[in-house]
Amino acid sequence: MGASSLNNSPVAKANSSESPSRRDSPLRSLARLTFPVLDAAARVPSTNGSLLGSQPRPPFCTPLLNTMAAAGETTDWGKISVLHWQGQPLQVRRLGQDGNPPLVLIHGFAAAAGHWRANAPAFAAAGWRVYGLDLLGFGASGQPFLVQDNRTWAQQVLHLIEQRIREPVVIVGHSLGALVGLTAAVDRPELVKALVLAPLQDPALLKPLPRRRRPLCRRWQQLLTILQRWLVPWPL
Repeated sequence: MGASSLNNSPVAKANSSESPSRRDSPLRSLARLTFPVLDAAARVPSTNGSLLGSQPRPPFCTPLLNTMAAAGETTDWGKISVLHWQGQPLQVRRLGQDGNPPLVLIHGFAAAAGHWRANAPAFAAAGWRVYGLDLLGFGASGQPFLVQDNRTWAQQVLHLIEQRIREPVVIVGHSLGALVGLTAAVDRPELVKALVLAPLQDPALLKPLPRRRRPLCRRWQQLLTILQRWLVPWPL
């Protein structure tokens, strides 16, 4: 299983050729990066004026969402569907032909799968079947009050692979998404053929762990240290 960088790849350079109509306005980008729950509220239908059907809509939410909508820009790509994990909805995007090798894109912190809008079409054109997942707590996926970390998000990625893709995949992860992809590969290596960490949030995670002594060895070392202090004569 290999790890490489996406920073200088031809696909990454596709961002520079993206048409202005597909780019986010500064306000929309700031809102998506800072308030992913607002992005979810903008796309999840609501009939009672509530946020995701359960939380009261903050007073600042509606004007900001209206401004975002007025920008007339989008981060949508691929066919959107919903996958449930432990009762929580996860938004999934898919682009590319059946039979092509599967590629899973994992977004970074305070982002969503829509942020791969310039890369996903390029990957699909290169012959990949591309999947993007809004991790729990981000984008249009559920926003539960649960403890969430890289292990929890990795389980959602593995759930996507097992339930929708059903074959080993290549994972491309950005920042937090790289850590999530690495965790998924460690948990279920048979489901991950390769990793592209672009970049890894903490490169130290790739370094080998220092050798740890067993508890009994540590106790003996402590005992020998105490005995040495008593047996060695005090200096005159």
